[in-house]
Amino acid sequence: MQVRNPVDELKDTRIWQYLNGIDPHYAKIASKFVETLAPILDTIKEIFPLFTRHDAHHSFRILLRIQQIVYKECFESTALSFSADESLLLICAAYGHDLGMAVFPDEEKSLLNDLGILSNGDWRTNTKLHTFLRENHSKRGGSYILKNVDNIGLPLSLVSILDKLMESHNLSINELDSQLGSRYAAGEKEVELKQLACIFCIADSLEFSETRVVEGVLDLLKGKLAHNDDPDALLSYRHNMQSVCIGDNVAIGEDGKVIFSGTFTEPDTLSLAHNSIDLIENWLRSYNDIDFQSKMKRLKIRSDSIIRELSISDHDFIRIGIRIKKENIIDLISSNSTWTNDSAIVLRELLQNSVEACRYRKFHSSEADIYVPKIDLFFDTKERSITISDNGCGMSRNIILNNFLTVGNSRSFEPSYTNEKYSSLARFGIGFWSVFTVADKAQIETGPFEYYKTMNAGKEKVNGVAFEVSIKEFKDYTVFRPIGILAGTKIKLFLKHDFNFLDALYRLTFHIGCSEIPLEVHFDDKETSGLTDRLQIPSMKEVFGAKIGLVNQYSVKEYCYKNDSNEIDTEVKIFYCHDASGISFLIPGTQQMIFTHQDKTVLFANRGAGICGFLFNHHVRNTIIDFFRIGIFTSNARNPKGYQFMLNRMGILPSPIFEMYESNLAEQVHNCYRELISKTGSNNPQAISRLNHQSRMNGGELHGEFTHGCLDRFSREIPDLIAFKIYKISKNTNIASCEIKYLFYNELIKAEFNLWLYATSIHHPKYLVTPQTTHLVYDLLKQKNGIDDNSYLLEPTREADMLADCSINYIVYSNILNNSNAIKLPIRNFRSLDTDPSKYRDFIIAEVKGIWSGTIVEREIVGTNIVFIGQHHLIVSKGSLLASDIKKLYAKKMNFQICEIVNYLQDSNQGFVDESIRKYI
Repeated sequence: MQVRNPVDELKDTRIWQYLNGIDPHYAKIASKFVETLAPILDTIKEIFPLFTRHDAHHSFRILLRIQQIVYKECFESTALSFSADESLLLICAAYGHDLGMAVFPDEEKSLLNDLGILSNGDWRTNTKLHTFLRENHSKRGGSYILKNVDNIGLPLSLVSILDKLMESHNLSINELDSQLGSRYAAGEKEVELKQLACIFCIADSLEFSETRVVEGVLDLLKGKLAHNDDPDALLSYRHNMQSVCIGDNVAIGEDGKVIFSGTFTEPDTLSLAHNSIDLIENWLRSYNDIDFQSKMKRLKIRSDSIIRELSISDHDFIRIGIRIKKENIIDLISSNSTWTNDSAIVLRELLQNSVEACRYRKFHSSEADIYVPKIDLFFDTKERSITISDNGCGMSRNIILNNFLTVGNSRSFEPSYTNEKYSSLARFGIGFWSVFTVADKAQIETGPFEYYKTMNAGKEKVNGVAFEVSIKEFKDYTVFRPIGILAGTKIKLFLKHDFNFLDALYRLTFHIGCSEIPLEVHFDDKETSGLTDRLQIPSMKEVFGAKIGLVNQYSVKEYCYKNDSNEIDTEVKIFYCHDASGISFLIPGTQQMIFTHQDKTVLFANRGAGICGFLFNHHVRNTIIDFFRIGIFTSNARNPKGYQFMLNRMGILPSPIFEMYESNLAEQVHNCYRELISKTGSNNPQAISRLNHQSRMNGGELHGEFTHGCLDRFSREIPDLIAFKIYKISKNTNIASCEIKYLFYNELIKAEFNLWLYATSIHHPKYLVTPQTTHLVYDLLKQKNGIDDNSYLLEPTREADMLADCSINYIVYSNILNNSNAIKLPIRNFRSLDTDPSKYRDFIIAEVKGIWSGTIVEREIVGTNIVFIGQHHLIVSKGSLLASDIKKLYAKKMNFQICEIVNYLQDSNQGFVDESIRKYI
């Protein structure tokens, strides 16, 4: 087919001839529309020289395709016939949908200035311009038509409808279904704009033709690819070759089947063609579903039958790369191996979907709708069923097919579903299938709330559907039964014989702690409970259970703190005793922590961390105290944006927003701790040092670990909660008689003295120097010229580790006092301390996990090549063979070998030397 004058081509189409027969005036408007826009469309090839054709001839081919995909009665005087306005809209959409890809007349200067592009000879191929035009072309076209409507000649009353129709080719199916869901009128008749959009989009997607490739483009692309491997040029070449190989060989059979034929010479191009047809097949299925819901079904084309006869010369092309057996995938998703052996997870998944549905409808409802969200959970032990019912957004047939019944395709990924002001609680698109861990069959009834736009504030029933899903009987079809239903969704599960109702009801408290959507639970027609809109922190009785008598005996108190900020509701409790000597985390007269008496089973049942009320396992991290040993918390993020539950729902996947969640929780814990010590008169370094240590007793004080820059954060956020205990080192004075000082962090870094941290080797159980050896430490360190009369010994604690890790120039003296080690921290007026994480990371040469796990740093050591500081912190001598080998192994990601070496080094500390590490010691 030859490319001819655009208006002559238009007049050869059946739709224009039909329009000319019923309304000659509108036919003239269509001709003027094409005549005006064709020159602008012709400039697109100057902006996108490597693209397939996007000019008036492409639009002409779309009109030819429209007459093939609809019933012939649409162009005759029948009930299916297009109105004059519908015909004009389809013609104008075909010629206007790509208009925004051009730079409009008189727009060049202002557009280039807005984009910061120099107006030189190369501006038309500028990447920034291409990106802008591609991303905004669907909106730009309508704006241009509105601005020039008088010159174009289109009736002003049709411009906004045409704009929506033109934009539809750039919308997802769900966006098209929701954004074009209103009812429109034109020419005193109702226009089903969604149906017109489907017809237009299908015709556009099927526009394969011999003339689709612009003359000279393939030669230009071949020249580019001959000189370099440009991935964009290669993709463009394959897209153009796809059109060449298929050409005009796309037809619509009398039975509505779409037939593709073509001859290919390259497997990659053939694969691209198959992928393109796959997309078209998915689109056809959804567009047909929308057409099916229209008052008049106009699409002749069938959604379930695409025939492809695509051959390739000299190749045996088999279109199978990875095979997936859907029965096994569904079985895996619905098995206990994925969801753990917890029947309540099923209820959690369905409740999470219902909460999300109500949140979505509430966000998109106006005050005039008077929408009151509600969820009900029914347990029926006689029928052995569970029903979850909500009055949320409901589902259209399209949503059911493409999201609900499509494994792994969550609606939350649709661009139209989430935006800057609304975020989805759902994520993976597989949660529904968990129901088959407890049920054999599920009955679903649903109706979309969008249909209420034509009714009375949602009080009438909408046209919904009912259907069944069974794991026992896999079917390649779904039977929809039309029903009238109030908008929302009801899912009824028919349970397996071994399902335990009471156990599921109890376990549910592990999974959901509160709900912004009113939720009521009914057990055999009796309402048992509802959820509050805020997580409830456990009471003293709930925490300690039957041991509450001990709490009363020792006068244990609780300090409560509440904060709602950053869309996160947080509540914190710290348990303590208080007498004349001050507050303590220990039972009076003992070294036993108060919280060892907590009833941990009950505490776990009140897990404190949640997203929109749905709970997950979480311990408070990054606090100066070991909080989980002295307190409890609740923390609930009201906005789910950025959070994503792990597949088993037991945790949250790492993300920047979750880091903020954790930081916020740590901040509130510190605020609670700060208020407690302030109101009890304990805000002095001695009391804080003691309390920090008490919070870590009985296994919590894991000093000797690398702290990974904690001091950088703590010194900025909580310097008033960092306290140090130091001993003045004097000749012939044991530790019990040493002068003791307690200093806040800000006081310590300004002090004028040398500071030492004394540590034993890995197999010694204690860190601190004994009374019998203090004077020996003084003598031996003085022999190393490292001690003077103004030196202090720092008590080994987590705070001491943080200080050592940030000291730039510290030196380790080894082989003192039977393999013990002393670390010199030459701190004077902050000169050798730098909390900048980029500085301390320079010392780290490896961080590994395996038979030994920990951090390996390279420092200056006197007396040996290696020093273990605690169980998970190894210091190797700067410039040593060991340091060199570890760096090489770490660069090659051979972490297992590093762990093995360190494990042997630990053994050698106890006299067992493996030959493989003898060279290092």
